[in-house]
Amino acid sequence: MLDLFVVFRLSFFAPQILPLKQDSIYLQ
Repeated sequence: MLDLFVVFRLSFFAPQILPLKQDSIYLQ
């Protein structure tokens, strides 16, 4: 259950973090 919770958190936060990194790359 703990693993599923971690995966859920990663799937929730990752989409918010990755676009920021991609935007920073495109801006540079």
